[in-house]
Order: sequence, then C-alpha cells, then structure tokens
Amino acid sequence: MLFTSDLLRLVFVFSASNLEYDYLGLLAVLEASEGGGHGAARPAQLPAPNVVRQRVHALLGSSTWHGRWLCVLDDLPAPEAVETANIDWLLKEFPWADGRTIIMTRAAAWTDAEAMSVAFDATDGDDKQRQCAECG
Repeated sequence: MLFTSDLLRLVFVFSASNLEYDYLGLLAVLEASEGGGHGAARPAQLPAPNVVRQRVHALLGSSTWHGRWLCVLDDLPAPEAVETANIDWLLKEFPWADGRTIIMTRAAAWTDAEAMSVAFDATDGDDKQRQCAECG
C-alpha cells in the first residue's frame, strides 16, 4: 500500500483496557493540531464514546493524517474474543487502511492468516479493511 507521504507524523498507543480514555486523549491531540494551537474549549459534558471514536477515525483518515500515523494496539484479545471484551466495534470501525498498525498481544490468532481473514470477513467484507494485512 502506498501513502501520499512516507513521513510518519504521529505515533500513539491504544490499550485494550483503556480505549475510551486513549481515544479522548488522541482526540485532544488531533484537534489541537488541526486548529494549530491549544485554545479549543472543552465541552461541559464529554461526548459519547462512539462519537469520540467516529471523530478520531475521521481525522485519522483526513488528508492531514492519512498514511502518516502509526497506532500500537496493546494487549488486544484474540479476534474471536473481541466481542466478549466489548471492543468488537474495533474490527468494524478502526481505520486500518488509513495508517499503520502494530498489534501487541499474547493471542497467537493475530498471526494466523486464516483467523485474521475470518475476523475481518465478519465485519463488512470491505476489501479496504483487509488491506492492513498487505501493509505488514
């Protein structure tokens, strides 16, 4: 997969046990860089986690960030266990094809091409989502 730029501009870590807070932190960083500064006022009430995720994913796929980020997904459960861990949305929503991702896990299934194919086919079958396997 070729990106518009080989320059990596952002590296971030998402921990499976702390995803909600990790997303909030990344949203603050992305929005600050988008606005060119820190001054954005925080809302009195935090947005729902799915709203935060959608905003982060949109920003990561934007022309500013597409292909210029590396995410480390730490302590990810096996693909078949993500639903039990209440993070099944990750396989369906994460912008795998918009950057680079390293999966750190003790679950050997992430290294099994057949298990990965089943995991990603269970989402929406979109070839774009499976391009992460081509990235290495």
